Amino acid sequence: MTRSSRAILIALFAVLACYPDKPVEPGGENHPPRARLSVPAEAQEGTTLTFSAAASIDDDDDPLTYELSFGDGSGGSLQSTRVEHTYRNDGVFTAMLIVHDTRGAADTAVSTINVVNVAPQIRLLRIPEYAVGGGIPTQIEVQYFDPGLDDVLHATISFSLSGSVVRTGPLPGPGINTQTFLDPGQYSVRVTVQDDKGAIAQEVGTHTLDIVDRYEMVELGSLGGNLTTPTALNDSGHVVGCSELPNGDTHAFLWRDGVIKDLAPASDYSCAHTLTNSGTIGGVLGSEDSKRIARWTRDGALSDLGTCCGEIVAVVALSGSDLVAGGSDSFYSYYSSIWQDGTRRDLGGLSDLGFSAARAMNNRRQIVGFSRVSAYAGLPIDHAFVWEDGVIRDLGLLADPPCPYPDTSRGCGESSAIDINNDGTVIGWSSGPAGDHRGVRWIEGRIEDLGFDSPLVISSTGDIAGNGKYGSGEGYFWRRGVLRTLGSLGGRRTVVADMNDRSTVLATSWTADSIAHVVVWNPTDGRLVDLGPGSTNGAGGAFAVAINWRGDVIGVGVDKGHAILWRKKA
Repeated sequence: MTRSSRAILIALFAVLACYPDKPVEPGGENHPPRARLSVPAEAQEGTTLTFSAAASIDDDDDPLTYELSFGDGSGGSLQSTRVEHTYRNDGVFTAMLIVHDTRGAADTAVSTINVVNVAPQIRLLRIPEYAVGGGIPTQIEVQYFDPGLDDVLHATISFSLSGSVVRTGPLPGPGINTQTFLDPGQYSVRVTVQDDKGAIAQEVGTHTLDIVDRYEMVELGSLGGNLTTPTALNDSGHVVGCSELPNGDTHAFLWRDGVIKDLAPASDYSCAHTLTNSGTIGGVLGSEDSKRIARWTRDGALSDLGTCCGEIVAVVALSGSDLVAGGSDSFYSYYSSIWQDGTRRDLGGLSDLGFSAARAMNNRRQIVGFSRVSAYAGLPIDHAFVWEDGVIRDLGLLADPPCPYPDTSRGCGESSAIDINNDGTVIGWSSGPAGDHRGVRWIEGRIEDLGFDSPLVISSTGDIAGNGKYGSGEGYFWRRGVLRTLGSLGGRRTVVADMNDRSTVLATSWTADSIAHVVVWNPTDGRLVDLGPGSTNGAGGAFAVAINWRGDVIGVGVDKGHAILWRKKA
């Protein structure tokens, strides 16, 4: 190297040293990248596809960027060489991949995807597995979808009776569909869903919708306030109870032939408790702190029978014009009286303590309940009694286990009478040999262990309904030694409220989603018939109160605190 060449190189290096960050452009020709797009050629609508540009290359090893259009109006720059996409509808779509290098060169790859239509799918058709009363709104759940998210669906539900379609209607969408059937029978249910390309899905219920009897559901209204609580109804379908006024006071009401009437408009407080078939009503009036016994005739004439029985007072039973009331004071001492021909008589008690609590009375004016026989070290001991013609009698015990106190002359066995029918058969509970409470009946002078916990009501034929078979909380029915449970609507329990003299049992049963429904159960077929939650949307639920001989039912709705009559139609 000559001296002049060395000087030129030194000068060049000096110049480059002044610009250390300036890149040196590579020499030679730039080669454009080669775009490669990998995707399935055919797929179903709604299926997630994977698009890959990983096979795209650049001979110069230049960094590459990618743009992908899916052919359905969507796409954009890719952050990686793999991306997923779902076509919302069927059709033929052209996907285009554009690959760029850093020197402005680009290449394009195109793929065609044939996306085929898929029929709708019905995920769920849920029909009540239990019988439903005719005229009661019935909820049927239908869930369906189409993988083609942009497909337009047309869904229908149809019902067939004895092989003939009796009703067809559109479904507004997936979810709860409410139907009401008046005619009893077993209805087959079919759901059909069709998309806008003609593809069809059909689903038939795995069991039939069982409609039993026919009911008309009537809300009784109020006396102007929010809450109305029904307490009793007679065989004519008349209802009594307590209803709130606009100012918040509570008054006794009578509902008859669609009209609700204030029975004591001049009182501060009143409430009707019981009602006879002849229309006589028993209840209380006065104030919250001082209640008096009241009786109303069918025509609404009021008789103030005076005070009775302590601070917490209720009319227990009516038979003709005879009225039984009971109550307790703040020390939980119980007292009961009967009014016959306008004259009051205290029932007295089984001991000098004189305490008694009446629970029921039959048409022979036999009254049953429990009475205090002793109190050891503050522990009250009560026995079941029957009162007739001024004489009160101890019904006896199943067992009388000893008391845990040294100075006692009697055992600590207890019992209580709950109900009595017109034959004089009494039901209730008594201490058992192990000190547990056993359901019993007193019949023809003897006591019998029924083998279950808590009998509630006895019919004129001696059938018994109650709750808590061996502590399980199930409602049950007992007839001539055979015990049958009522079942449930899928929830945790069924609680008996009443039974008429046809032995139709009325109860509250909970659904699987913990909504209380009013139900009836007939021993003839053993079916639990759902009368619903008291509202068309099922909000809140309803509790059963009473049933008459015809099968009319009253209950109270939870969501609004409103009284409901389920009137059974012929």
